[in-house]
Amino acid sequence: MALKYVLLAILTFYVLGYGQTTGRTYDTSPKAGKKSPKGGRTPSQQPVVQQQGTRTDGTKVAEQPTPRPPIVPVMVRIPAGSFDMGYEGGFRYASPVHTVEMHAFEIGAYEVTNEEFEAFVDDTGYKTEPELRNAPVTWRSYFTEGREKYPVVLVSWHDANNFCKWLSSKTGSKFRLPTEAEWEYAARGGLEGMLYPWGDDISPEQANYDETGTRKMVIGLGLDYIRQVGSYKPNGYGLYDVAGNVWEWCSDWFDDYYYRISPEASPTGPEAGIFKVMRGGGWMDPATACSVAYRGYNSVNYSAAFVGFRVVREAK
Repeated sequence: MALKYVLLAILTFYVLGYGQTTGRTYDTSPKAGKKSPKGGRTPSQQPVVQQQGTRTDGTKVAEQPTPRPPIVPVMVRIPAGSFDMGYEGGFRYASPVHTVEMHAFEIGAYEVTNEEFEAFVDDTGYKTEPELRNAPVTWRSYFTEGREKYPVVLVSWHDANNFCKWLSSKTGSKFRLPTEAEWEYAARGGLEGMLYPWGDDISPEQANYDETGTRKMVIGLGLDYIRQVGSYKPNGYGLYDVAGNVWEWCSDWFDDYYYRISPEASPTGPEAGIFKVMRGGGWMDPATACSVAYRGYNSVNYSAAFVGFRVVREAK
């Protein structure tokens, strides 16, 4: 069984073009001449361009793109409170269970969608890390017609973080990736001590995951497996898809022993590390990975067809 998953991981690495690149920031100025993604957008979804004209001195005015406004994600306010973080039932890195006091914050009701991410790309000319590596499959491969409200995938931690910086600059609010504690507190939806947002059992009617262990994506896009955001019932706080569909990046560096030394109030993770935390599980994963307490992690440059993110807005 272990050999099966090792071979699957190796093949997936080469097909999807995963790899390492250096982190970077983005240019906030709009870019002209961008090609539409595969499948094409309707005219109303294209960047607005000012018409060419003539100045009073007779010189021509070149066409300039009008900055595209952001599509601000739907946000849910999470009240301040406390909860028991972690799980003692055998998950690696999820113990000891410890009580955490949490501040109030807002978090996206849904995973960030293709259309929300496209607004960022249209406004800045941003290239994701897979695009910079000329990977054969990128987020645009999954943004075919009719998938505007599907979660954006094949974005690295850097790509997700840069989206948050751009959204902050456009709205005047502080957007960022959730801390690991914020993510779990919100994902539990006010329900204490359970494996999932609704209890200790899970079914395909409740979340998008690999129930039978037969989902594979060695060749091709696997478009049939991803679901539109909001396809399942929300948790007690009104959050959708916190279990399954796609993994979600968090802001914290990963440390397997962090729970032993974690602060009691609003922990933000270690000061440094090699990997970033990922939460929630995805459509290729078994039920256990979709638990609200399960901790995943990967490189800041990692991207996959089952990895996306949601955002937090700091309370004013």
